[in-house]
Amino acid sequence: MLFYSPNDSKEEKIVIATPDGEGNWEIRTLVKLPFVHRFDILSSGEENYLIACTLKSGHEYKDDWSHPGKVYAAKLPSDLADFDDSHQLELTVLKDGMLKNHGYYKVTEDGKVSSLVCSENGVFRFFPPETEEGEWREEQLLDIPASDAVMADLDGDKEMELVVLSPFHGDEVSIYKKTEEGYDKVYQYPEKAEFLHAVWSGKLAGKTVVVLGHRKGARRLFALLWTDGHYSFKTIDDDCGPANAYGYTYEGRDRLITTNREINQIAMYLFGEGDLG
Repeated sequence: MLFYSPNDSKEEKIVIATPDGEGNWEIRTLVKLPFVHRFDILSSGEENYLIACTLKSGHEYKDDWSHPGKVYAAKLPSDLADFDDSHQLELTVLKDGMLKNHGYYKVTEDGKVSSLVCSENGVFRFFPPETEEGEWREEQLLDIPASDAVMADLDGDKEMELVVLSPFHGDEVSIYKKTEEGYDKVYQYPEKAEFLHAVWSGKLAGKTVVVLGHRKGARRLFALLWTDGHYSFKTIDDDCGPANAYGYTYEGRDRLITTNREINQIAMYLFGEGDLG
């Protein structure tokens, strides 16, 4: 799938790309979905489900947000060979009225997957059916405007915190802890991080971290983590303007890949034990 700006995505679609064994790819349409900005496949029970989020549902002019986006879902058949432009996957609307429907993140907890979705309406969590006859389940975690969010157990208490970037392409990073009443803010990154965009959670240098990056101002790449009994941050790089980040381990080294959009760079950062304090 190709991603376009919010103003150039009326013709977007999700496609099936199949290698032919000779270095070429067969491209077929799974579903035409204007303004789709995030999608994923969730496995639950014996089934696979597509979840797809659209930034908006239409527009009349540049930067027109008067047509809110939606969250769609479909159960995927085991064989996708029959789908093309004339026979597309049928989608069901899970939620509509999602203004600036931007953020998406897959959460794995207790061996089960769910989806965090962020918009001006708040932060929502969608759970796929657990049985063939089951239904999707939705929870609203926060009612504040949000651009992106992730969940990670930063403090090691076996309960995942919620890390939120707000508002849309905004400049505030906050950590929330779950309580009996909902989620309470327990930390805010002390600087204004203009145009927040990159976000990833996982393990780096032996620590559970949330990596974030912003595209204006200091254009910093940094990590949120738990150090000496409190939340803290560690700057990884300055003046790089990350749009996306992804971490993994290879040959015993933790690695972080970022697309540093504002300096036209794809970068790899290597981490060893203790590098994040």
